[in-house]
Amino acid sequence: MNQSCLYSGLCSGCDLLHLNRSQIEEKRLIELESFGIAVRGLGARFSTVWIDDGGLRDRVELVVERTQPDGSLRSGLFLKTHSTEARRSKPLLEIAGCAQFSPALERFYQDFIADLPAVSQRGSVRLRVGPRGERGLWLDFSNEDIRDLLNEEHWLTRTLERGWTVEMGQRRKRVALSDERRRFRLIDPVLAPWFQTWVDGKAHDLFATIGTFTQPGLRANQKLVQTVIDLIQNIQKNRGTAVEFGCGIGNFTMPLASMFQKVSVFETDRLALEGLTRGLKESQLEERVAIHTGDFIRGSQNVDIGEPDLILVDPPRSGLGIFLDILKNPAARKADWIYISCFPESLGRDLQILREAGFTLDAVTVIEQFPFTRHFEVVAALKSPPAV
Repeated sequence: MNQSCLYSGLCSGCDLLHLNRSQIEEKRLIELESFGIAVRGLGARFSTVWIDDGGLRDRVELVVERTQPDGSLRSGLFLKTHSTEARRSKPLLEIAGCAQFSPALERFYQDFIADLPAVSQRGSVRLRVGPRGERGLWLDFSNEDIRDLLNEEHWLTRTLERGWTVEMGQRRKRVALSDERRRFRLIDPVLAPWFQTWVDGKAHDLFATIGTFTQPGLRANQKLVQTVIDLIQNIQKNRGTAVEFGCGIGNFTMPLASMFQKVSVFETDRLALEGLTRGLKESQLEERVAIHTGDFIRGSQNVDIGEPDLILVDPPRSGLGIFLDILKNPAARKADWIYISCFPESLGRDLQILREAGFTLDAVTVIEQFPFTRHFEVVAALKSPPAV
């Protein structure tokens, strides 16, 4: 990555460009310790996985707005600011390109900003490049701007003629051609292979919408998945059963299904489960996976998980919260745990509860999939309490 970025100090993204790798690794350790994850004091193994110094993003979230008073369109990222007033208004920083983008995403970005959708209000856009170079746009605009784009037709016509896929709104509906007088219409979400996971070193398709949450890039995700596999192999020799909570579209489910005889997964998002079911079928792993739907979080202590050898969790930034009531279930305390997090504050809080329940922190690995930024992914491996 070119550390003489033109936007250093301006962009809200890469604010660690002044540090080298070893300095960043030390900074990560200090931050982990500040949230109670004292790796050096707990005897846990610590490591950092660097994939590259840039070019790892295959998706990006942008802002599109119409400026005043000239009414011109522009797109970019949020400007880094320390002013309270500026933070409220969230000023925009236009960028010509970004070293964090993969080459395919950089080309997509250049084509997108050359022909922006006309909006009247500020809205967000996700650009995604699929495993085979597919280009997708998710437009999270106001209802009025979505209506106007459908009626205006010209921008959507140009976009679809380029072979790009477009989704709109919070429900991620797909834009489709219509035989009716109105040329474009919105149809129900369409699942497609927009992402991949890895099983036995081979890529397997994950079926999702453009707006579905995934890791930010394919190469970085491969390293993350391999890290999880390695940590499981280090702490768990019995490969009978595994349980995964919040499985999503199956990023970790498929690797687990290749390692364990049976995997039980719990998820509340039915569209994600539809994608998971399709991915498991195409990978011929469906017979090893039992899918459970519903709100497992609030009733976690009463969830029947059998007697798993491993529990894997990948919670949102808020952490596990009341889900940790599952520790009232003796079976949950007999299993080893893998905890994946992008937010060390909640990770530290949850690990303290797990340690108080008798778990031992075996290893912590930082994945630098957001190089030279404040953000990083952490994978923690915990061994179950000794049998009494």
